[in-house]
This record gives sequence, C-alpha cells and structure tokens, in this order.
Amino acid sequence: MKALASILQPHLSETVEGYTAYKHTSPFVEETVAQMLSDGVTKIITIPFKPIHTKSGNIYYQSLVRNAIRNLKRISL
Repeated sequence: MKALASILQPHLSETVEGYTAYKHTSPFVEETVAQMLSDGVTKIITIPFKPIHTKSGNIYYQSLVRNAIRNLKRISL
C-alpha cells in the first residue's frame, strides 16, 4: 500500500495514505473505514484489486465503503 501511495502522491495535492480492506477477512471494510475516520481522513478514493475485474464488482466495494461511512457516522468514534 505504501508503494501505491508514493506513486499517487505527486499527482495529488492532499497527503496520500494507503489503507487495506477486505470483504471476507480482517481488516474488513467497516474496520478500515473506522480507522480512516479516526485518523481524520476526509476524502476516500477506492481502488479495488480483485482477481476478476468487473464494473459491478468495483461499484459493490464502493457501496461497502459508503455504507460503512453512513453506519459509523451514526456512532461516535
């Protein structure tokens, strides 16, 4: 993740930090989003890395992140 962050950093004005999240194993998406919010992250860019690349699969991961943000905003971190 650090290698990807270092590649993206020159192209973005914000500080880039890489996080990893998984659907079926820890760290799960909601755990990672909770950590990101705790770290003060205000912008999230998702880049799914999966063995089978599909538009619907990528949208699914983005929806997991959106739902986690909604759920976590309801509780205090």
